[in-house]
Amino acid sequence: MTPKYKLIADTLRKRITSGDYKIGDRLPREAALVKAYNASRITIRRALDELRAEGLIYKIQGAGTFIKDNEPRAERQAIALDLIDLSTVEIEVVDFSVVRPSPKVKSILGINDFDFVHDIKRLLRREKLPVAFSHIWMPITLVQGMRMDAIRGSLYDFLRGDLKLTPNSATRRFTVAAATPDLRTMLNVEQRSQLLKVSQRSYLYDERMFEYSETFIATDRYPLVQYLN
Repeated sequence: MTPKYKLIADTLRKRITSGDYKIGDRLPREAALVKAYNASRITIRRALDELRAEGLIYKIQGAGTFIKDNEPRAERQAIALDLIDLSTVEIEVVDFSVVRPSPKVKSILGINDFDFVHDIKRLLRREKLPVAFSHIWMPITLVQGMRMDAIRGSLYDFLRGDLKLTPNSATRRFTVAAATPDLRTMLNVEQRSQLLKVSQRSYLYDERMFEYSETFIATDRYPLVQYLN
């Protein structure tokens, strides 16, 4: 007798390959699948694990499980992961070092107490005026061979071209943040200025998180416009 998790996996597989679920679609939440298939959570997880092993779906922590695109799309994803169009700004490297991460960053990246990270700080200018500051952390267990010249351009292009890694997806959280004294100095803004803060978690094609970053943007100087297609 065929195990129930395989029957569920077969049903979901057919819906994916038939186009019922399209590339980029999010699958129903685990609780919804439990109810829809009258199965336990363990059974649903085994079914999803099978589809994930086949490369049909991928999971983003905190966001859900999505239908994977197996067609080559390196260029499109590299553009999508860069928050700011780097062709419109000049990049000043404020700091580049290898450090032990803070408890917050360690928890977000899911690394242990003995792991180090690349700690990268960049100031972005447009027409010599500072418009954004980015603080980037990348675990050296995943990203090895980082170079200063790479930091002055698209990190994702460098990862793909030189390190043969596959940046694939990201989640972004947008909030408003008061400018700290350090940010006020770097961005040359007033004491009560409010900045757009974008927290980004970036993932490789195999779902490992390779980057966490926080970017602070003076939107009165650089309105953030994103095109989705």
